[in-house]
Amino acid sequence: MKPNDKTKPKILVVATHNRDKVRELSAFFAPYFDSISDVGTYGFTGEIDETGVTYTENARIKVEACYEYLCLNRPELLEENLLWLLADDSGLSVKALGGNPGIYSARYGGEISYIERFTLLNREVVMSSSKERAAAFVCVLAVRTPEGKLLTFEGRLEGELAEIPKGDAGFGYDPIIYLPEYGVTVAELPFSVKNRISHRARAAQAFVDYLEEK
Repeated sequence: MKPNDKTKPKILVVATHNRDKVRELSAFFAPYFDSISDVGTYGFTGEIDETGVTYTENARIKVEACYEYLCLNRPELLEENLLWLLADDSGLSVKALGGNPGIYSARYGGEISYIERFTLLNREVVMSSSKERAAAFVCVLAVRTPEGKLLTFEGRLEGELAEIPKGDAGFGYDPIIYLPEYGVTVAELPFSVKNRISHRARAAQAFVDYLEEK
């Protein structure tokens, strides 16, 4: 699939309610799709029960839930085999914590703020046997093609757990992941840089490479 191929309209629906994710992904996929939107655009307002034990399993669960919803509520989108569905599952892996919080990153520590989660993670690292601050963002994209093929693409961004959150760009754990090669946290990066090197960007680029080969 080459950029700006307008022989047929192509639609990409992202199984999320997070507009920040859609914004990041759209920067990659806009040349390949005529329409990119989150599933909420088509009336899906519920939450998807992520019962998987890996990023890949959860990303696939989200894609299939999105597909089932559209089959029931917007079947016309599926009739001409033009609809692509995408979901991501991502999280933070801290080496000293055995990869935690991992797939539970968004709800780690229960119903607390991200600032409280930052404090919790730092305390747990300090109390760990290794005290290593190495950490990585991990992202897996699951993609359902119009033909029903299920693909997965992974990306990682290696860094360190910062002692103090810095920066007001980005979201989630971005203020607490320090990138030694840049001398800043992820939340201090310009959007143009983050959207080139992030875990989600690297997974997205792998999907773009796949599209280029079609």
